[in-house]
Amino acid sequence: TGATVDSAGVSIITSYNANCIQRITAGGTVSIIAGADVANAYLEHTTGTSARFYHPADCVVTSDDGLLYLTDRYNHRVRSVTLSGTFGTALVAGDGTSGFIDGPAPRLTYPHGIAIAGNGDVFFGQLGHDAVRRISADHSTTTTVAGTGVPGFTNGVGVLTQFDETYGMDIDSNGFLLITDINNGALRMLDTNTGLVTTHVSGLTTPIGVCIDHATGAFFVSHASADTVSAHGATQPTVTASPTAPTAPVLSWTAGSGAWVAVKEGT
Repeated sequence: TGATVDSAGVSIITSYNANCIQRITAGGTVSIIAGADVANAYLEHTTGTSARFYHPADCVVTSDDGLLYLTDRYNHRVRSVTLSGTFGTALVAGDGTSGFIDGPAPRLTYPHGIAIAGNGDVFFGQLGHDAVRRISADHSTTTTVAGTGVPGFTNGVGVLTQFDETYGMDIDSNGFLLITDINNGALRMLDTNTGLVTTHVSGLTTPIGVCIDHATGAFFVSHASADTVSAHGATQPTVTASPTAPTAPVLSWTAGSGAWVAVKEGT
């Protein structure tokens, strides 16, 4: 289950097991704005409770409170819901087939955490291939910005880095994306301006969610197995000259291996 809050203090929740999107007003009134408790279903370009989701995982609201982006995990899609009128749904990325393809017709595998940058680009974590991907603000293309597609624990730049289950994420006003790397017990940071990935906090117990207090810069991490939330003081990385990004590897599927393999271009 994911949650976000709009500028009026209204909470919006993706109800993972009930396959719906719920809204909680500042006064505590709860209502379903999209979806219904129907498993293994998908209906697009529908309104309100006529829409169908299959384990919606996380969500984020745009700065103007007009649109909700969400990861529809088992439908392998990123979708949107308008937050006024009839609460219409629309497809943002993914065709419903599990995969790892970038471009104008992308394929996703179990998308989970999601965040939106100040320029409108949408970032999401892909559990199935341990990567962070970006949807352009106009929804025209999807690009892998970090992660080889193979689980591991490697810092660096862009698609030569490794994660082991990117789960939750949040982004600050400077474009620093915090990502919970659950199996590595770490909070990773992606500078979306340069592609640099670093370990921001290590030694965490099953970190799954992260939330930034944009007023102070402090951030909070939820821990699955410990059933706790930890608070962390505001820290900003030192920004030096932008690193030179290496040539992006070509990702290819090795038959029988059950894994994507990063092959350097020209090899």
